[in-house]
Amino acid sequence: MSGKTSVDQYGRKTWNLKEYEKDAKRKRPSDTEESAANAAKLVKNMTVLQQRQKLFKESFLAVKSHTLLGADAASSQATYGKNKRFGFFCPICDLSFRDTLALVDHINLPQHEKKVVRLGGDQSGQGESLVDGVKRATLEQVAQTIEELVKELLQKKLLSGAAETLQERVRKREEFEAERFRLRDEKKQQKKTEKAEEPSEMSEMGKLMGIEGFGSTKK
Repeated sequence: MSGKTSVDQYGRKTWNLKEYEKDAKRKRPSDTEESAANAAKLVKNMTVLQQRQKLFKESFLAVKSHTLLGADAASSQATYGKNKRFGFFCPICDLSFRDTLALVDHINLPQHEKKVVRLGGDQSGQGESLVDGVKRATLEQVAQTIEELVKELLQKKLLSGAAETLQERVRKREEFEAERFRLRDEKKQQKKTEKAEEPSEMSEMGKLMGIEGFGSTKK
């Protein structure tokens, strides 16, 4: 038998509690070791937090130190443009901002408005509005585009031999309208027939009950 277990005079197995206690104390780290491990873990976490705070501060100062004076310069765009953007981005001026307030302040600046007008192609001050750097189409431009697409579609149909003439389209429209009116008249006639059948049923019931009608002068 090992030192931890033994057999008494009756043949029963017993355990040496002191040996188990010594073994547990030997395996368990001391309080000093636990404190050192916790301290090292805390220092590691603090180092990570400090590093993140440092990176955030550098990014914040990079945006804060930026000025819109001479924003047209290529160096300014390369430093604070798409290659170094975070948060909110202005595609017209190629600039990044830390929050929406800074972006709104930038949009209200004359430098931004002038660039919008210049990109809109109207130097008189009535430039077209831009959405994500793309010109907003006017109503006339949309109508013209639709007309061009319709013409292109008709040309394709003519080339394929499946185009319909104006007379054919008018004829189909007339047939459609005639069918619609016919169905409407059938519904009206059906309703009239149903209403006409109701009094006859009532008169049959009146005859059975000995009542031929109300307000009758016949005796």
